[in-house]
Amino acid sequence: MGPREKTIRPDSAVRSRGHHAVLPETNVTSGLVLHPTRRQVNSDLPLHSTPMHPAAHSDVGLTAEQDTVRTTQLTLKYLFGLVPIVAGADKFTNLLVHWESYLNPHLASVISPSLFMHIVGVIEIVAGVLVLVKPRIGGYVVMVWLLAIALQLVAQGQYLDVAVRDIVLALGGALTLARLTPLTEGR
Repeated sequence: MGPREKTIRPDSAVRSRGHHAVLPETNVTSGLVLHPTRRQVNSDLPLHSTPMHPAAHSDVGLTAEQDTVRTTQLTLKYLFGLVPIVAGADKFTNLLVHWESYLNPHLASVISPSLFMHIVGVIEIVAGVLVLVKPRIGGYVVMVWLLAIALQLVAQGQYLDVAVRDIVLALGGALTLARLTPLTEGR
């Protein structure tokens, strides 16, 4: 910093001995927000900060938190949009896995396993497209779909690892997508 530049620190810095604090600084002359780093509060070491110009964010005008929410939502949108489309299309080809092996034997006695998997494939493709077009609604639909698959696997008593994975994907991913989407709309 030059001799005429002044740095402002908030008064709310952590003052307890031995704890790390994050002290954000703003350069008054340039208007840049300086990215805070951690340091010992009571140490004599200087505070080193990296300038973060607003243009450094992918969208000008977004805070770091808003940019993180936006990029997380977009990542989840494309993951939960494209993966169901690919898995749904694979129900017709069985290139990735032989899907009928996951089918509950009781259900296989009621309907042709191949026909059932084709129906599932169409539903998954529609759900994936819905996520890409309407991510909030699609996120909830995919969440319910994954929970239904997990419930079917638990009822079957097989592939419990896949059931746990689907529950985690439903509640940790698809639900998160649905809940983040309203925070990113209009940007």
